[in-house]
Amino acid sequence: MKSLLKAIKQHPLRSLLLFCIVVVASYFRLWELPQTVHFMGDQGRDALVVSRIFTDADLVFVGPVTSIGNMYLGPFYYYFMLPFLWLTYPSPLGPVYAVALVNIATIFLLYFWGRMLVGERGGLIAAGLMAFSTMSIALSRFSWNPNIVPFFSLAMVVATYQAWKKDPRYWSVVAVCFGILLQLHYVTLLAAAAAGVIWFWQLLSLKKDPARHKVLIKATIIGLGIWLLMLTPLFLFDMKHNWLNAHALGKIIFKEESFIRNDTTLIKTIKVDALNIVQRTKYIILDSSVVESKGFSPFIIVILLVIFLWQFRLSFKKKKLPRGPLVIGVYLTIGILGLSFYQHDVYDHYIAYLFPVVFLFLGFCLDKLFSLPKIGWLIVATILGWYGYANLQHLVFKSSGPSQSELRLTASSIHQRVTPNEPYAIVLLSESKDLYGMNYRYFLSTDQSKRPVDPEHNNQADKLFIINEEQKTDTPQDLPIYEIVMFANKTPVEVYRLPQGISVTVLSKAGQP
Repeated sequence: MKSLLKAIKQHPLRSLLLFCIVVVASYFRLWELPQTVHFMGDQGRDALVVSRIFTDADLVFVGPVTSIGNMYLGPFYYYFMLPFLWLTYPSPLGPVYAVALVNIATIFLLYFWGRMLVGERGGLIAAGLMAFSTMSIALSRFSWNPNIVPFFSLAMVVATYQAWKKDPRYWSVVAVCFGILLQLHYVTLLAAAAAGVIWFWQLLSLKKDPARHKVLIKATIIGLGIWLLMLTPLFLFDMKHNWLNAHALGKIIFKEESFIRNDTTLIKTIKVDALNIVQRTKYIILDSSVVESKGFSPFIIVILLVIFLWQFRLSFKKKKLPRGPLVIGVYLTIGILGLSFYQHDVYDHYIAYLFPVVFLFLGFCLDKLFSLPKIGWLIVATILGWYGYANLQHLVFKSSGPSQSELRLTASSIHQRVTPNEPYAIVLLSESKDLYGMNYRYFLSTDQSKRPVDPEHNNQADKLFIINEEQKTDTPQDLPIYEIVMFANKTPVEVYRLPQGISVTVLSKAGQP
């Protein structure tokens, strides 16, 4: 804190710029959040699981299931959500605001910690770029486990730098950060590979320094112990369920050709991988919204890479290794290569762990460009102007799917049609393909006496509410969906339409409302 206050006094203009960056970042991440928040099936499922921790004392020892491979994450994100959902319950907005605030804090820390890695001006540029990033903004405005990844990946990168440059005991902090990251998304395994490269480098370099070498080994053992302890609930879950995660991970890596292609020649594989590296480099470094501005982005990528490599050449000539940029370079290179060799689609949240690395890389390069005599500031201003314009062009504050007020209205209409403790089930027909309607189910479960039965107990329901968002048929009760087919009476006792345009078909075993 003292160093921060000292920096503010010494650099008032820079401090004012940082203040403006944080204000802008806050505006983009908090503006009209309740009206535009994304609350779909994943968010409903998470909120429902977490709410039952404090309403039913139902503790959880495993986290969300992944969209690929049927693997389960650790429970860290659920317990991150817990205090914030408890504060705003029954509204699910608490974790949403928590995610937004964590990402705003990440932008501040990108400058505060980034000064060590890329200098004062480089850290400021990095923070400004992240504040305007459309992808970063989009992933900051709703509750989801990958959305807080940038905070912990930044902490991991900084701890790696500190462990290498200052004190090997920081490897224990690296292990803690990685233990959290691995519970948020499995793609962060690439971060462990990057940290491992730096660790091995340091291990070799400390052979001539027995005291520090011993500290490194001790810190590594402690870090591994902490990491294993953090994953104990997931390990016990895996052991109880016939090593479900281990088998799923092995299948993804070795049997689904996720990283290795067996149906093509070596030459063709090299060409495909080379093209992937070029495309993923553009996607990761300038993010998807900017890459759509084709023509200019490849030129910028070439400039940035030339600057980065040139700075290393100058540093090697001076025999002074720039450890901050080197740590950033290792994390970024392994991230790009790992995601380039991945044969399936790469989504925005896959690269969230690389956000801090990318922005620090850009901050470092643009800082060096800025230092060029006469034209440096003009080039940097042009790039920043283009970056801001390209991102703002794609900035949309709009929820996907029904708003929370619409979800509440639907839940209220169903509650009016059931009596306390009456068993009923719901089926959702929507583009999201979330048949169990977890976002609706959360709001239906806020009244504990009128909760729907869990999906595995649908056969015990006396009523079935078919929520028809798609409106592709007027007779949803005739659809060949198991949850509908298994219901005994297919004659609707009521069909009603809500103001938002969706219809609800009510089936009853008793044949009456």
